[in-house]
Amino acid sequence: MKLDPFFDDDEQVYRVGGRLGRASLSYDIRHPYLLPKRSHITMLLVRENHRHALDGGHLRTAAEVRKQYWVIGDVNVSRRVVHDCIICKRQRGKAVNQKMADLPEFRIKPCSPPFQTTMVDYIGPLNVK
Repeated sequence: MKLDPFFDDDEQVYRVGGRLGRASLSYDIRHPYLLPKRSHITMLLVRENHRHALDGGHLRTAAEVRKQYWVIGDVNVSRRVVHDCIICKRQRGKAVNQKMADLPEFRIKPCSPPFQTTMVDYIGPLNVK
């Protein structure tokens, strides 16, 4: 397997191996936790990191998750979380086009002379608070 997972006896979890064994980084960064993609805990962690990513999309969410955890299929999991996010749905919303109303009858009469129907505004503009 490419991830080279191993079982950490101290914390009783699976971690990802790799080539960073001698790097001057913390143990959690060198060997992140290995999480399955279809888990309730994984979904909760991805949702929490999505909030930390400031609703920045699925790739940014996946990058935030990768800082601490290694989720198998993390992009698909983060895509599902972003798709279900209410704030992100509002941002993706499409504007509604206004439908034009039908013209009044006096405007479409055939052979009506100009200015046959006029109106005068005696009140003027009204300021409403």
